[in-house]
Amino acid sequence: MALPLRQHTVKTTYFFVSGYLFLPLFTSIREDVFSDTRGANSTFSRKFSVASATLVHNS
Repeated sequence: MALPLRQHTVKTTYFFVSGYLFLPLFTSIREDVFSDTRGANSTFSRKFSVASATLVHNS
């Protein structure tokens, strides 16, 4: 009985922590997309690949 509850708590905590970490990441991605500075595209694709790899790993 204690194991599923603990697993659920860990999963919920992990979800909130990853959401908290991804919020600044997506904000900076959005800034990169709308900024027209040189090199923003490479920064965006690097962040996007890291984000998608992390999402695939977490699921």
